[in-house]
Amino acid sequence: MRTALVTGLMVASLMGVGLGLAAPAAATTLADNGGGSVTVSGIGGVGDVVLICASPTPAADCSALLASAVLASINQNGTYSEGSTVILPTGLAGPLAAGTYTMVPITGFVAGAALLNVVITGGGGAPSSSETSSQPRSVTLSLNTADDSSCRQSSASGFAGSWTTLPGADDCTASASMPSATLLGWATTPNFPVDIAQRQVSNGWGAYEMFNDNGHLTAVFIPAGGATFLSGDGNLFAIWGG
Repeated sequence: MRTALVTGLMVASLMGVGLGLAAPAAATTLADNGGGSVTVSGIGGVGDVVLICASPTPAADCSALLASAVLASINQNGTYSEGSTVILPTGLAGPLAAGTYTMVPITGFVAGAALLNVVITGGGGAPSSSETSSQPRSVTLSLNTADDSSCRQSSASGFAGSWTTLPGADDCTASASMPSATLLGWATTPNFPVDIAQRQVSNGWGAYEMFNDNGHLTAVFIPAGGATFLSGDGNLFAIWGG
């Protein structure tokens, strides 16, 4: 098994986790139609999104969800022009403004080929038939504790494309069978290695991802109290230490 510290793009985008870790069925693709619109297709898996930054932002600076340059994101397939519904940094839906942009398609947390100097005009807010212009769908992550431990909340929810904060160590109580245990964080699998989770927390190293020999993401750990990017329903599991 290959492991790697999570930095850059992966720190920002892996946090929509607990949603299934299979390789995506199709890549997120982005086509400049000319005439002021782009078409997005292939979105449908975990970590699939298109990030939007003002031109001339380099693609490398527009490939992480937490990057300060990101102005908006797209998490649904369709044709987008001025006024089409996108997700703003607040996590709420809003209109895509006319302008010139750098756009980066993300598939399964991995950046694809960016489009530079994309001109968005026209449209007047009228979406294509394949685009949803209403509020984004609601997403719920079930927070699973074990051995009679508990947290103040049993789930985390919000709109797809938004961020939410997971319970911290002070929000959860260990079971009577391990009264001295402390919540280290949340993982996409219940058997995430405790030693790795403890190391990440003790050293302040943040989130961590694990890959198999084929390079597919197999597990993610997020420290207690960390922020999670919501991209679909799923499960997270409490990892206890101490």
